[in-house]
Amino acid sequence: MKKWTTLLLLVLGAVYFITGCAQHKSGLGAQSLESPPADLADQMATEEVSIEELLAESDFQGFLAERCGELTTEFTQFYATSTDARQTLVGYCHHDGNTELEMEEVTIAVASFNEEKQQWVFQVVVEESLFHIEEELGLIEVDEGQSGVVFRKSPSKAEFGMTTVAVVYKKDDHFAIEFLTSDVVQSPDITLAGNLITMEDKQVKETFTFTNGKAISEKQIKEQSVSADIVVSIDMNENEELYGSIANGGHLPVKPGDTVLIKRKSPFQLTNFQIRADVDWLDQEAGLFRVRKEDMGKSIEIGNYPFDEMIHYTIGTPERSDFAESFLTKDFYHSLVAGNMPGATINFKSKRDEVYEKLGSPDEEFGWKGANYLRYGQYAYSVAFPFADDFDGIYTIYREIPESESIMGSDVIEAWGKPDEESYGEQPEEGIRVLSYHNAATDVYVQGPQADSLVIGIEMWNKER
Repeated sequence: MKKWTTLLLLVLGAVYFITGCAQHKSGLGAQSLESPPADLADQMATEEVSIEELLAESDFQGFLAERCGELTTEFTQFYATSTDARQTLVGYCHHDGNTELEMEEVTIAVASFNEEKQQWVFQVVVEESLFHIEEELGLIEVDEGQSGVVFRKSPSKAEFGMTTVAVVYKKDDHFAIEFLTSDVVQSPDITLAGNLITMEDKQVKETFTFTNGKAISEKQIKEQSVSADIVVSIDMNENEELYGSIANGGHLPVKPGDTVLIKRKSPFQLTNFQIRADVDWLDQEAGLFRVRKEDMGKSIEIGNYPFDEMIHYTIGTPERSDFAESFLTKDFYHSLVAGNMPGATINFKSKRDEVYEKLGSPDEEFGWKGANYLRYGQYAYSVAFPFADDFDGIYTIYREIPESESIMGSDVIEAWGKPDEESYGEQPEEGIRVLSYHNAATDVYVQGPQADSLVIGIEMWNKER
């Protein structure tokens, strides 16, 4: 009789458990399931239980299937806190590579066991489209004695190359999800260690450190072990405009066999950042390529979405014009020292009125640095304004240097020697670098923050003034 009584109790317990599962399926949101028999609960608390067993016990799989439709469902398990007797289930659905399902609503939900009520509790933490999980990355320590599951989000075209991970963890008496997005790395490797999530490519590293349940981000440029004959540094100014250490439109002074490294100077925001170049990449992620003979004269484009203001470079230095050849000589420099601007019609012995008499009406007349500039072609002569009578001579003679001449500041330094002073002039916000040669009373204007940017003009000052 005792044996039949025990058997009857077991059957009744099983019916009770199945009935509890059925009650759950019709509900919505965070819901609970009646507990299994107490002896089974004790067994689960002391033994490692598989996902299949937990799914069968909780009917969490059915709960998620109702919400996921055609999407693929997956599950994982973890101990949300160090004091949990049971593991928590996290379930999610995704398109599994079928982009036709990309707009389908995705659900990420959690099933946790309430020890006090001896019930399974379901909670939906995400219900939205365009959020598909690509892979589970592992566990992260979000706080002392508290873990979270980290997932990598499948990238979408709308995110322009950004990388997002999602962390599901227990927060107070419920489960939460936190999204961590990096816009400074491209197709990064992601690693987890302790309370640290690291996203890094070969140039930039961003870390997210969890402290007291909050993630703190830190971005930094990585030290690269690669070297090259020419290094081009790309950065972003305060107006979110990209610029290079060699000015836009410049030439890369290389020959076949040389190596070029295009690298980021700071961990600036990337929006589908691209380097467009048909070259022999040695390491494209690092930005390193070797110049071939057939590359000479080819263009390189560097920029972010929407790619309407790209940085353009030409591989190789073009043949020098006659002007450039003469400009980059000591003879040209000594002419400036003597007070003569080669090619100029007007010199410092001329008077203001003689400029109009000899050259007629200027192509342009404008005020700059407290003087009146009269431009004739590539030359401009600064004089006093018409209403001023304190000086009737010439203040300065300016000569424009076309970008097509491809003369760089470094070329000038090599030909004329090191300047006596380097500055950003009176308009530092323009990024114009000024190389000053005191003996020649001449300023060389370089279009860019670095001396190896293009020269755009030179200005000689009247030593007698």
